[in-house]
Amino acid sequence: MYVRHASPEWFRYFGRATFLLRCVWLLTVAVACGAEKPRFPNCLNASEQPAESRPPKKDTCGSDALSLGRDETISNARRFLGIDQGELSFAGCASAVFRTVPSETPELTLRVYYPTGIGLAHAAYIGPLIHELAHVFQFTRAGSLSKLMASHEESIERVELGADFIAGITAARLNLEPRAFLINLSIVGTYGLPARDSHGRPEDRAAAFRSGYFYQNKNLSLEDSYSDFQDNRFAQIKHNSGGE
Repeated sequence: MYVRHASPEWFRYFGRATFLLRCVWLLTVAVACGAEKPRFPNCLNASEQPAESRPPKKDTCGSDALSLGRDETISNARRFLGIDQGELSFAGCASAVFRTVPSETPELTLRVYYPTGIGLAHAAYIGPLIHELAHVFQFTRAGSLSKLMASHEESIERVELGADFIAGITAARLNLEPRAFLINLSIVGTYGLPARDSHGRPEDRAAAFRSGYFYQNKNLSLEDSYSDFQDNRFAQIKHNSGGE
């Protein structure tokens, strides 16, 4: 029986078409996620505020609507990062986006906001929320938002990529599947902004997460690992991606 095989030219055309469609999709998502009001529900920290420090305009998020603060994976991540349960709360509502908001009166407490009613499965919250817990780690390490920004050269990009790095280490230590994180990270970021004001390009954010996930020196403390990222690996990521 004669079976006709597809020609090599067909495979080449198919490959090129697939590549072009993927490029168009990634560009569309990158633009949408970089907008002031992202149109995609899993745009992770797509706005341009330092460490997502502003609450929603109408703070109607009064409770942990989806009980994510009691999720086992989130609780394990909190313990791994050394975050005291008393200094952290969660709040979810339809108008929120993923962000971490510090309050410094009378002492530092932090609230992690997340959106509800956008069709995300429960598991889809894990990646963004562990990224937010990494922000909590940064805040508690620095002591305040102003000290955090000062210690990171007033660079939002250093803060964001640093949180991606910590999220990578956390995901690896908890034996979490990295793909869900990388899918989130690969479709967010900002283009065309000065480095100090940018959340980092999608490829830089994915690289920072991978740098944490596959971090080799497990003898270092979390604090020292983070210092290593800021002192050395941040510059390496920017150099490898052609950034400044």
